[in-house]
Amino acid sequence: MNRRSFLKKTAGGLGGAYLLTSPLQLMLGNILSSVFQRAMALEQGEAGFLDRKLINVSLNGGSSRWMFDLPLRPNGNDAFQYNAINDPRTSMLITKLNPDPLGPGGFTGEYATVEVGGYHLPAMWGGKIATVGGGSENMSVLAANMLFMRGIKSIDSHSLGRTLQTKPSGDVSLGGAVADRATTVLPALSMGVINGAFKSGKGIAPQEMPLTDPFTTAFLPFNSAMSLRSNSGSTAAAIDVALDVMRAKAGSRHKMVPFTFEDRINARKLMTTQFSNLAGAYTDLRAKYQNLISRALSDVSLRQAGVDDVVVPGGASGQFRISNGTTQTFYTGSNLSSITDAQSGVGRLAEMMAVAEFMICGGSFNRSFSSTLHAELGGVGGVFDSLTVDGVTTQAQRMNLISDAHFTGSYIQLVQFTRYYRALASCLHELVQKLKAVPSGGGTLFDKTVISIHSEFSRSARDAGDGADHGPNGSCYTVLSGMVPQTLVVGDIAKNGGSNGYRGTWGTGAPMIEFTNQQAVVGNAASTVALMLGFPTPTPNNAPFVNLNPSTGKVVSTVSRAKNVG
Repeated sequence: MNRRSFLKKTAGGLGGAYLLTSPLQLMLGNILSSVFQRAMALEQGEAGFLDRKLINVSLNGGSSRWMFDLPLRPNGNDAFQYNAINDPRTSMLITKLNPDPLGPGGFTGEYATVEVGGYHLPAMWGGKIATVGGGSENMSVLAANMLFMRGIKSIDSHSLGRTLQTKPSGDVSLGGAVADRATTVLPALSMGVINGAFKSGKGIAPQEMPLTDPFTTAFLPFNSAMSLRSNSGSTAAAIDVALDVMRAKAGSRHKMVPFTFEDRINARKLMTTQFSNLAGAYTDLRAKYQNLISRALSDVSLRQAGVDDVVVPGGASGQFRISNGTTQTFYTGSNLSSITDAQSGVGRLAEMMAVAEFMICGGSFNRSFSSTLHAELGGVGGVFDSLTVDGVTTQAQRMNLISDAHFTGSYIQLVQFTRYYRALASCLHELVQKLKAVPSGGGTLFDKTVISIHSEFSRSARDAGDGADHGPNGSCYTVLSGMVPQTLVVGDIAKNGGSNGYRGTWGTGAPMIEFTNQQAVVGNAASTVALMLGFPTPTPNNAPFVNLNPSTGKVVSTVSRAKNVG
């Protein structure tokens, strides 16, 4: 029998591994199946991994996105108008602060843009992000592989809106569809409360990854402290027991699987090598990403002129309102640019990125353990040198600013969330470098991966600059992937789509001729992701924003260039 026939029969026979009962046996069967399927792929001439990968990044709370990935003037000359009733300095829709010519020490907010990839993106895209080793990179390099979908209609609910982003119908979710096609050890992972956002056609449940030592938790069957280590009290012995049970239970189904003494030794080496230092691997990866986050939040050299480097004195007015979800206060210190430091962080971001690199990219083992990861991020922590609570001023306070921006003033929001998104961009850039380092099918793993960035909705700006309310009619959905060959901004928004008298636009959708004169909905974004990942859309009545070029595998927009209409 030639090698190809052997591999083909072996890979098919390994289906019996799913009959095994213990977690250790099941995982071992998955690993062996994956090993043989990859060997078969290599035999057929395709290098690297077969699986497409999906990483869902959910920005919990419905954060304001117009500073980051919701371009309001993508063409530069799009009609845009600040509130004509109130002082323009109170506008929520600011991406930069300029000295106010009307008075010393004052500032006027401006919606400033920078040209990137032929589009005008929010001002922070003209700044720097942190890179490994203490360096920096132009943030604009990240946009080269980003598809910005805007003007999307969601639903006015935090929990249901969050679910809708990855499960827009009662059918299989985006992550579930990837897991159903996966050949990896752990088809799906989750960090955070997934709340029905995952549904598999095969009944696969995502492995929950806690913030503390998630690798060891995921691979508990190989942990020497587990009772599964059985007779001799070692991981190697547990593997031997599993191999024996596997062969006995599967019988003739596994007659093509070699179980010689030498193969057993090699199997044990594989397991013990790859799973023996999981805690250390996680600690190192988390530290790397935490360092990027700390620098993004505190490194003065990364601060951007007019965006988050301005010494703005606080005050008890709407622009300086702060909320941690339970208490609304005012920043009354002397320098708003100092509100984050090296101890500040972004909830779950470092942990999510460490898990993604190890489980999706393969980490230091150059092996992919999972095909989809769903992670939900929290807010950003800040240190405030002076706060006023119920008329009483206190000193040196630290708070976690939530993404739910009902009571986050325009100046606080600009500085704090510019750094929040800078931290996210710094981590995404490092993850992309790791994806690009893994060969796959003539390209890299980045060419087979979709990183989706979404939240339950964006935000409708208040006139007074003292916060932003739910904006389910103006959501956005951003995709980062090697399948996106250049910066793309799609989706139409209304020129005068404000509320409460606001005459500018904060992103509320406008009818699109390509979608039968209907506003884009989450289903259109989901269809786009499904198309890129190569499986049927869960919302067949909602067309994607793009198509795939069959010769290059890259996306091509099927809708007109994004515009502001009305």
